Amino acid sequence: MKGQALFLWAVTVILTTCGPALWGATVDVGIGPEYTYHTIQDGINASSDGDTVLVHDGTYTGSGNKNMDFCGKPITVRSENGPLVTIIDLENSGRAFNFHTGEDSTSVVSGFSITRGSISGSSARGGAIYISNTSPTLSNLIITKCVTTNGTGGTGYSSYGGGIYIENSSSALVNLIVSGNVATNGVGGTGARAYGGVYTLLLVHQYLITS
Repeated sequence: MKGQALFLWAVTVILTTCGPALWGATVDVGIGPEYTYHTIQDGINASSDGDTVLVHDGTYTGSGNKNMDFCGKPITVRSENGPLVTIIDLENSGRAFNFHTGEDSTSVVSGFSITRGSISGSSARGGAIYISNTSPTLSNLIITKCVTTNGTGGTGYSSYGGGIYIENSSSALVNLIVSGNVATNGVGGTGARAYGGVYTLLLVHQYLITS
């Protein structure tokens, strides 16, 4: 609801893994010519189970930095220096991450600002992150200015989770700021919407969700 803030000392929403396999390597992603991989999805595609995709400072835009998919891999995608200097700008088209292929708590996204995501349609869900029947771990994220829009209108159509949509999940949510997002014609959460699954609140970390 607008103007309402939710502070929770805690987290949990968990679930499950698409690619090859050597454990524990680091795959570097960066904008400059010195890097082999220049988009986050390229880094994900090159990674194997147990790897870390390390994203260096910068603003990441365009194809390969939106609608990203772990394809079920148990990997960590994290920034080198945190969300203030590592930004995924979706430029009002698409969302950052889709989790829908069995990812569990070993699939981790950490340390990004995600902004200007936009999803539209008869049942638009998750302007920045979409989680369905999986349980990835989300940590140290700032999610702002994302929107879901029901462009169809009429009875029975709605949008959900301007920032995050979570369905049938038990994902861990750690140190998130989800603020200034919108679900247009929505019935489910301008900041985040959780539906189904088993949710347990642990006295661990603080996160903030506002409209």
